Amino acid sequence: MTKYDTLREDLSKLLDVVTSYYNIDADELFIRNTEDIVDARYCLISILCEKYKDSDISSICGVSKSVVNKVRNAINSKCKNNSFSVDLKNVKSLFNSL
Repeated sequence: MTKYDTLREDLSKLLDVVTSYYNIDADELFIRNTEDIVDARYCLISILCEKYKDSDISSICGVSKSVVNKVRNAINSKCKNNSFSVDLKNVKSLFNSL
């Protein structure tokens, strides 16, 4: 199994968790910018950043490397919002339980 196979598998599982948790459609994740969708996108990318390189995430998610980098750099600031911080913790827990 290659690292891209592992990334695809993790992305698939994580997409299921994130879209279910936020009750959103996966097709909207990188298109719309409502608060819930932005939070979901940040959760998804920040969790993937813990394990994979920005370039790998950008290619598999179909977003630019600068978008991935922006999320990685902004996540600490975003976590100052208690609601988002709790959501991120819950999504991580759900993903890690799979």
